[in-house]
Amino acid sequence: MNTSYNFFIALFILVNYFVTTTTVYARDHIYFQADEAIYPEGIAYDATTDTFIVSSMKKGKLGRVDREGNYQVFADDKSLISSHGIQIDTKRNRVLVCVGDNGISKRSDEKTTLNLARVVEFELSSGKLKRVIELTNLATKYENHLANDLTIDEEGNAYVTDSFAPVIYKIPLNGTPSIFISMPKFTQETSQASGLEPNLNGILYHPNGFLIAANWRQGTLWRIPIHNPDALNKIEINSPVQGIDGLTLISQNTLATIQSYRTAHSQLSSKISILESEDNWYSAKIIQRHNNTPFMNLPTTATLANGNLYFLNSQYAELFSKQKSALQRHYNIGKISGLTNNTMEKMQETSRSNKIFQISIVDAFLTGQYDGMMHFGEVKKYGDFGLGAFDQMDGEMLAFDGDFFQIKSDGKAYPVTNKMLTPQSFVTFFKPEKTVQLKANLTKNNFDKWVLEHMNKNQIYAIRIDGIFDVVKTRSNPPQEKPYQPLVKVIQSQNTFDLNSVRGTLVGYRMPDFMSRLNVPGVHLHFIDENKTVGGHVLDFKMKSGVMQMARMKSFEFSIPNNDDFNKIDFKIDRSQEINKAE
Repeated sequence: MNTSYNFFIALFILVNYFVTTTTVYARDHIYFQADEAIYPEGIAYDATTDTFIVSSMKKGKLGRVDREGNYQVFADDKSLISSHGIQIDTKRNRVLVCVGDNGISKRSDEKTTLNLARVVEFELSSGKLKRVIELTNLATKYENHLANDLTIDEEGNAYVTDSFAPVIYKIPLNGTPSIFISMPKFTQETSQASGLEPNLNGILYHPNGFLIAANWRQGTLWRIPIHNPDALNKIEINSPVQGIDGLTLISQNTLATIQSYRTAHSQLSSKISILESEDNWYSAKIIQRHNNTPFMNLPTTATLANGNLYFLNSQYAELFSKQKSALQRHYNIGKISGLTNNTMEKMQETSRSNKIFQISIVDAFLTGQYDGMMHFGEVKKYGDFGLGAFDQMDGEMLAFDGDFFQIKSDGKAYPVTNKMLTPQSFVTFFKPEKTVQLKANLTKNNFDKWVLEHMNKNQIYAIRIDGIFDVVKTRSNPPQEKPYQPLVKVIQSQNTFDLNSVRGTLVGYRMPDFMSRLNVPGVHLHFIDENKTVGGHVLDFKMKSGVMQMARMKSFEFSIPNNDDFNKIDFKIDRSQEINKAE
């Protein structure tokens, strides 16, 4: 190879190499040669063997690829016409694969061409066939079918997209399939979908209880609640995302879209976009793009392995154009490194510092909306500092330095687990902007007055005070039972505590008056002692000495509940007096 050509290649790679201000995302890849022309479409990482399982559009069979690029057949069966999306369920020792027929497989048949939706299950440890699950006849009102991709929830239910019919199927562990959701808006009405231009495509399960499904032709992502699929929403994205094929969840707030499509000039384009959501995937923004690098050749799907994203280059355009004469045996798996959960979360933490994220609003809480609506594992993605409540109003929450605590009705502090739920919380990644030495013998009433004098009345502030106290008077509430009573009635049975001669931390916010329908105006504080054993909602205190850290909040965002109880609340009612009594 001559020098000028080497220079051109080096320059091309340099121009296309993606660099952020915090991390360089280096790429490498795995080359492998199959025993025959397979044209793989799906990929899944098998952590039990540190290998990848890939599907085959032309031969149907599944193959296993190790990191050195060695390929061997993992499983094969006559039921595998064209195999597409793959999911590995390590917990249940199984592999599920979608099967369809675009008329390009060695096993294609007139009866199944453009009319096959099937899932085949194999034993992960052996490759032994376990069962074949037919889906085609579930939605007979539609003429064409193709099972494209699937995902598995925590209970083992599989959800399968049909690229030719506007349907997502559900397969429980007993293997009896059903239609999970059928929605005409999943189709593009102007023309018929095809193998090169499908409708529904990639799908993933989010641990917060919903699916995210991609529509290739529309360039859309859909958020579909597991327990109420009809309440689906189109995810609002800040920039177009064309030709979405596969989806891979990187962290609870980030995912990768694997994209390949023809541009307006009929050129084939390959792209991987990293999307971030700050509102539990009602909306998202693109934070990274990886475009048409030399390592991309029409990628279709991706999988996470050891914090790295591995994407499969399918070369499907060659198969669709040449069909029987398509004889490519050499393939590669590309890699984008640096997308570990910790790396992404640190980037998100930096971008969200001193920005409040709130679940629900105070008016809803005042009326008795105590059912948890978000897991604390998700809340922690939005902040490491803040206040809140628990499902059924079981105690008070405070968080600082990334540690979350529940102060129960006995006044004692307990660590918060990720699976616990909150009906209302407000958190931020706290970055102090100012430190103040507070006067001795400060009471809560005096502190409230000091705040009015030293903080702008129309701004939101996060406050942390570490101090020595003569006394801190706190409260907490026992869990409530349905039908829930309004907050002003609940606090009549609150438990109060006088914590004498104690060191500890006050955590809270100062909210302006214009927030009165969303949050509690004024100063709102919770307390925990230095040994993390006792605390609660602060009613009063007398401080010997203390140091306050504070920061002005740059923005405020809240998650709006979408349930029958919330939707029935009359927000015309003025509840300001209830807030005063509750505080």
